[in-house]
Amino acid sequence: MKRFMAVATALCLMFIASVIARPANAQLMSTSNNPDRKTLVTFSDAVEIPGGKILQPGTYFFKLLNADEGRWVVQIFDQDQKHIYATVMTVQDYRNHPTDRVVMTFAERAAGEPPAVKEWFFPGEQFGREFVYGKKRALEIAKQVNQPVLSTSTDVAIIPSETVTDTQVAEFSKTPVTAYSSTGEEVKPETVVQPQPTPAPVQAAPTPAPTETPLPHTASSLPLIGLIGLCSLIGSLGLAVRAKRSA
Repeated sequence: MKRFMAVATALCLMFIASVIARPANAQLMSTSNNPDRKTLVTFSDAVEIPGGKILQPGTYFFKLLNADEGRWVVQIFDQDQKHIYATVMTVQDYRNHPTDRVVMTFAERAAGEPPAVKEWFFPGEQFGREFVYGKKRALEIAKQVNQPVLSTSTDVAIIPSETVTDTQVAEFSKTPVTAYSSTGEEVKPETVVQPQPTPAPVQAAPTPAPTETPLPHTASSLPLIGLIGLCSLIGSLGLAVRAKRSA
């Protein structure tokens, strides 16, 4: 009976462990099986993307084309991937609290104008992509939203052709990226994207100060006292003998 109970308990624990581990493995597999972060996004209203293009309400297909030192080239297709709307550049962004769904944020625009797509975060990830606009458009958006906007050094923010080669992607990834404030001043891109927090340095535990250990007493002081007394006694006897001889 005891053996049966032990086996049953072990099987229950194995079952519980498998149930707990399954969601984590599913999340890891979904990321590893989708390295291009292919995502279908449905917009209920028109939105603007870099290159001055407007996406009408509908479903679109986003995917990463490459990753190069914090730069991601993103391609935007129609739902069936038969037509490419733009090949754009993004820069790595960071968020403190990931969610279990796709998140896209937008920069608000003036009344009557579609919002401009700003960030794209994949489910479960802290790193996302911040979209880069051409210089002229970035200045306009920054002024309207009163916030800095990522920008290229020129007005070119997309690869215009639908057929994109590896050479084009490599050159496009090298395009300098900066940012412009609402006053038109050029600022560092770090004022727009949130960098990954630097972990606090681990401080080593202080080395305890050496303590003085008293040396053990190897001999008692009693023999020394006895020796002094013996010497005194011998001295007294010597004086007594000398005194008798003198008499």
